[in-house]
Amino acid sequence: MRAVGYTDNLPIDDPCALVDFDAPTPEPGPRDLLVRPRAVSVNPVDVKFRRGRPAPAGAPTILGWDACGEVVGVGSEVTGFALGDQVWYSAQMDRPGTNAELHCVDARIAAAKPKTLDHAAAAAMPLTSVTAWECLFDRLGYTPEPSESNAARPLLVINGAGGLGSMVLQLARRAGIDVTATAGREESRRWCRDMGASKVMPHAALPQVPDNSFPRILCAHDTDRYFDSMTRLVAPQGLVCAVASTHQPHDLQPLMAKSAG
Repeated sequence: MRAVGYTDNLPIDDPCALVDFDAPTPEPGPRDLLVRPRAVSVNPVDVKFRRGRPAPAGAPTILGWDACGEVVGVGSEVTGFALGDQVWYSAQMDRPGTNAELHCVDARIAAAKPKTLDHAAAAAMPLTSVTAWECLFDRLGYTPEPSESNAARPLLVINGAGGLGSMVLQLARRAGIDVTATAGREESRRWCRDMGASKVMPHAALPQVPDNSFPRILCAHDTDRYFDSMTRLVAPQGLVCAVASTHQPHDLQPLMAKSAG
């Protein structure tokens, strides 16, 4: 089968940054689906892998994790799926990626594609949606359904117009969470309001927000840039969830003091 991957950690404008190559057709394990992808999407993790994770010598690494496509093979222990089913999923990072003619995925992390979405739209959603769900309901302690505790804990979302922020805003609206989002451009601020933010401000307005304003903060972009702001803005006993990787050591004393306060 044909696939797309990388052999060296090269800049994307290098003609050899991505290579087309022939790869063995994958064999589904007992719990796997063999999928023929109809659409895949590009996520920051693709960029980080290509730039920073060395490929094994002599074997290109296949990129891609989000996908939507048709089931063409079913493992012996799989239930609930059949040949011809349309599925979407965010695949496992320790297996070959989705940028190939055929791809194996554990059936337990796949689901039926929504009928209201075409393949391209469906392929753009899995990783951002899963991450948004984990941030809100696993890390920040909100409930998926509206509740008094949700209403009592306003949320600040830094970078509300990105892929992750857009999904967070929609889930938060359904959960009855009062969200303030930041966005750079006026078009992005309109987008945030359409997605469900109660209030929207430019990133540059964060220094004017009073201390201890938010019981919960979710940073969807550039932890380093906003770390000091989050430390100041989070309320005592509050929670901060930072998704973007950080490369700077930070003084955690202010956050620890608020946690104990």
